[in-house]
Amino acid sequence: MEKKTLHLSTNPFPAGLTTAEHTALVALETRIMARQPKTLVVVDPEQVPQMLTVSVDRLLREAVQPILVLAGTASFKPEVVRWWETATSPIDGRHFTDLYAAQYALTSPLAPETQVCISTLREIQLSLHQARQAVGLVLVYGPLVASHVWQLVLDSFTVPCLGWSDRQDVGVRKLFGWHVVSTSRREPIRGA
Repeated sequence: MEKKTLHLSTNPFPAGLTTAEHTALVALETRIMARQPKTLVVVDPEQVPQMLTVSVDRLLREAVQPILVLAGTASFKPEVVRWWETATSPIDGRHFTDLYAAQYALTSPLAPETQVCISTLREIQLSLHQARQAVGLVLVYGPLVASHVWQLVLDSFTVPCLGWSDRQDVGVRKLFGWHVVSTSRREPIRGA
């Protein structure tokens, strides 16, 4: 697969986004374009599926390198897979599974046609070198507990790493270098 550079989507944002959601997604895409190493997107729980779907669809439509989606915890991986298998594109209503080739673990080399790999921290630890070579963006979705292991994994990538969370957690914010895009109505936690 030919490696493409990241660029902003030419597709319009879907109707129905709030001003805060639209602003956050534009800010997120701008950070990705600027190759910001890490960004945490903090949203209210009910916003996560829609905003994540819009963002991933827009990124994949622009033919970026494969996206590595890491489940925040191993027990959350089935929910991430369910999200993937039920997500539909806000652009044309087609299921992600019909639009994009997915692989459900990074325990073997990525197939050439793979556009998304859904994995866990444990799986990625076993093949970290391979992952660093193969992906163009890392996305962490789901409950995430700040730890030295997550810090090592996120710091080992030279591509942008995005975290999606509904938690106002200081430790997780530190993992992402306090680079936060937020639509949450809850009071944000200030960085040190």
